Amino acid sequence: MTVTRIWADGQFVSVSGSGYTPKGDFRIDGKPVDAGEYPAILSTLWLGVLNNDAEIEITGESDSQQTYRIVGDPTEGALLVAASKAGAIHVEIDEAYPRESEVPFDSERKRMITIHDVIKPHPSDPSPFYDERHKDWDVIVVKGAPDIILNLCSKYLGMDDKPRELTDDMRDKILAANDTMTKDALRVLGFAYRVERDVPDNIEEVKTEDLEKELVFAGLMGMIDPPRAEVKPALENARHAGIRTVMITGDFPNTARAIAETIGMLKRGRKVMTGAQLDAMSDEELKNVIEEVAVFARVSPEHKMRIVDALQANNEVVAMTGDGVNDAPAIKRADIGVAMGITGTDVAKGTADMVLTDDNYASIVSAVEQGRIIYSNIRKFVFFLLSSNVAEIMIIFLATLAGLPAPLTAIQSLVAQPHHRRRARARPGNGKRRPRHHGPEAARQDRADRQPFDEHRHPRADLRPDRRRADRLHHGLGMAS
Repeated sequence: MTVTRIWADGQFVSVSGSGYTPKGDFRIDGKPVDAGEYPAILSTLWLGVLNNDAEIEITGESDSQQTYRIVGDPTEGALLVAASKAGAIHVEIDEAYPRESEVPFDSERKRMITIHDVIKPHPSDPSPFYDERHKDWDVIVVKGAPDIILNLCSKYLGMDDKPRELTDDMRDKILAANDTMTKDALRVLGFAYRVERDVPDNIEEVKTEDLEKELVFAGLMGMIDPPRAEVKPALENARHAGIRTVMITGDFPNTARAIAETIGMLKRGRKVMTGAQLDAMSDEELKNVIEEVAVFARVSPEHKMRIVDALQANNEVVAMTGDGVNDAPAIKRADIGVAMGITGTDVAKGTADMVLTDDNYASIVSAVEQGRIIYSNIRKFVFFLLSSNVAEIMIIFLATLAGLPAPLTAIQSLVAQPHHRRRARARPGNGKRRPRHHGPEAARQDRADRQPFDEHRHPRADLRPDRRRADRLHHGLGMAS
């Protein structure tokens, strides 16, 4: 996850660099600029550092360059890295503006609130404070979905760090900037704040609505989370194997659509549906259209439950992945619950049927492939045993049916095991022959691609013995007779 674009007061600023290394440039129209010349951009970065639970750690060196890692949420880590590129060190900012309390992020509210003491405001830091007039005051910082944050604001921060009245025209500009970034597959967060003389230390004494009103909108930050290289081929393999993958996300529809198109998930005829559209549908209507939907955007935990129910109503076997506490009900409701092992919460892991240790979708597809190969081997082994031992089965069955004592002892049963001559087959191309034997089957494309339920195959096709099985069956019947 990497912040690549920042918007404030009508100005887009691009951020270079990748990963969690805090090195990069700020550019406007491709030309490097000094971020310090755009105070509102710095203030947006400052808010991203305050409203943040992640940390940057130095892990060592590689090729004479320091390496870093993020402890915490990758999204919040990307905000810290972007601020570090502008010289805003999160440790120093946390000391100057220590956190007093917070209202954690909630997937329904789609925002997070933190409250900080203004202890050491300084003109050189990235905050909008240029003197000590607000020393010992409190600053309320809100981070979340841009459209929701915007509805809580009555002012916006000008590029000179001075709040101005938030007009309808500016609201439209902010929403347009958000749309521009989401269409480029960026995940966008909005930032706002308000300065108060005093906020009670016990957050429970204050209504959340009172903390979130009359905010100053500072800016937007857009970050990209490029899909892993193995995701696209894994999706294609899953499609061939009869597995339909559906994306369920809280991101904006434009972001979700762009990502889905990048990885080849949004095929012709497939749709993107939002949480608002889900709310307008009955369960029966959702059941009828869900087969055409590939992406669900801006959804809540309740929507995930309805999606699982609609798929199951269509006789689908549903596997649901998730990592958060709010994902637990849907994970529990699905036929197969899969929790993330790295980013997953303990609640999600405890609810799930299995835990994905590497948080990689491709691992799920590989597991399905191996599972089908194992099933095929088990089926072959059972057929082999039944057809090879039919003589003993028939002897014991007929003796029991006639009321006779056991015709074979254990030792005789072992001696009577039919021994089949290993047959040789030609290896194409070199004329050599190798023995045919029964053992674990290597990965075969036709096994991985076999549909779980193929309407074109005979329902008992897997039970039909092949030529070799028929030979063993006839041999066993001859011995029994």
